[in-house]
Amino acid sequence: MQTPGFNWTRWLIIAIVGVIVAAGIWAFSADKPLRVSQVQIALRHVEERRAELGVLETNQDGVEYFYEADGPDLDLSLRDRPRSLYSEPITLSNDRNNAPSKVRITMRGLSDSDVKLGLRSVRPNQTWNSTRFPREEPITLDELRSEDWIYLTPLPVRVVYHQPLVSGVRLLIYILGAFAVLVALIWIVWRRWLS
Repeated sequence: MQTPGFNWTRWLIIAIVGVIVAAGIWAFSADKPLRVSQVQIALRHVEERRAELGVLETNQDGVEYFYEADGPDLDLSLRDRPRSLYSEPITLSNDRNNAPSKVRITMRGLSDSDVKLGLRSVRPNQTWNSTRFPREEPITLDELRSEDWIYLTPLPVRVVYHQPLVSGVRLLIYILGAFAVLVALIWIVWRRWLS
C-alpha cells in the first residue's frame, strides 16, 4: 500500500496566497504618518495701497521657514478685479520629505477697498482645499502700510507623508485582484460555453 507523497505545489500556492493576503492586510491597514505645520500669512508695504505677500511656516519641529509669494501682490488700487485672487502655489519645507505640502494665499474682495486674506492648502490627492481665513476682518490700512512684515494668526496645515513601500504593495494587490477576476471570468466562460 502506497502512501500519497507530499504535495509541494498545493502548499506553495497556499503559502503564496497567505503572503498576498498578509501583505494586503498590512498595506491597507497601515496609517499614513501625519504632521501638522503652522502657517502664517505675511504682508509688507510695497507702494501706496499695495503690499507683497508671503507665508511663514513653523514645522512640527519648531523650525521656521519664510517664503515670499511669486504674485500677484495685494493691490487695493485695482478696479473690477475678481472677487477672489490666488497667489502662485508656495511649496513648504515638508515637500522635500515625500509630503506634497503646498499652500496658496487667497485675496477675497469684500468691496473695492476691503480685502481679507486666507489660505488654501493642497490635499494628498493634489486637489485644493477650500479657503480658510485666520480672521474675518479685512486688512487695515495700517497693516498695508507697514514697512516690516506683518504676520496674521497661524493656521494649521496637515501634511500626510507618502510611503512608497505601502503604495507599491497596494498597487500590486490591485493588479493581482484584477488579474484574479479576469482569470475567474475566463474560466467561467470556458466551463459554461466553450468546453
